[in-house]
Amino acid sequence: MTKKLLTLMTAFVLMLSGCSSTTTDDTTSSDTKFTAGTYTGTATGFHGDDITVEVVLTSDAIESVTITENNEEGPGISAVESIPASIVEAQSTQIDGVSGATVTSTAIIDAVNAALESAGVDPTSLTPVSSDSEATEETMDTEVLVIGGGGAGLTAALTALQNGKQVILIEKTGALGGATAMAGAGTTATGSEFQKADGYEDSAESLKADMLENGHYANDEATLDIFVNTVGAAFDWLTSEDGAGVEYEHEEGGARTYSAVGRGAQVVETLGEKVEEAGGTIMLETKGESLIVDDNNTVIGAIATSGNTTYT
Repeated sequence: MTKKLLTLMTAFVLMLSGCSSTTTDDTTSSDTKFTAGTYTGTATGFHGDDITVEVVLTSDAIESVTITENNEEGPGISAVESIPASIVEAQSTQIDGVSGATVTSTAIIDAVNAALESAGVDPTSLTPVSSDSEATEETMDTEVLVIGGGGAGLTAALTALQNGKQVILIEKTGALGGATAMAGAGTTATGSEFQKADGYEDSAESLKADMLENGHYANDEATLDIFVNTVGAAFDWLTSEDGAGVEYEHEEGGARTYSAVGRGAQVVETLGEKVEEAGGTIMLETKGESLIVDDNNTVIGAIATSGNTTYT
């Protein structure tokens, strides 16, 4: 095969992969693992936008993985922050994604794979390096344990703290928020002082009637009654400085639902800051595994894991 043909074939493969490379070492020896250089790769993220990575290879290692372009938010942020480091640590893309951010995790891994392929590397041939860290166990005491750092979990934690309780909140992903972080954050305000200040006429009875109709009258009425009669006070707590202090926009003439400034991502950020300011402990990348139940069938604790550490 001629040198000219080899060059044309290499250029064709790079064109198909959609990747570019800038190598710093065009020669390899029999024991060289990689062609040293800087390579880029692109894949599609959660919102359909591109995630682009830059992978730096030495002759025998993945030296660094840097995300140079992304528009991920919410739980996807945790994957953006942790997946590149995990790939470098494992020296492989055969790693677990971030729970709750599967699409973003996969996109980053695919982009790195594309970059590796542009360097002539088969990603499936890179066996993950095993961790040398030893398993450890730790016991922690608290009055209230909240499992899950979405909007409901953060609200529960902050409420408990404001009622004088010691609180630990654990979240299995690397970021707070869950679905709330990706939501538009339109929130029902029926019966709230916030709504009344805008002069909007609304009532629990009217809200219930509309929700029954929208639910084709299959709603659980006992639960619905609780919601329509307490949502106003809950909204006032959410927006007041003595409560959660989340900023919502008033509307001329008022409305039944209001939108949070900065959407769900800002709601989560504010709640997280309030929990920490109130003395709560937040543990990310910590997964609740099982509950501890005493002889009276009462839940008295839980088992959680984070990396090689097991928490009781």
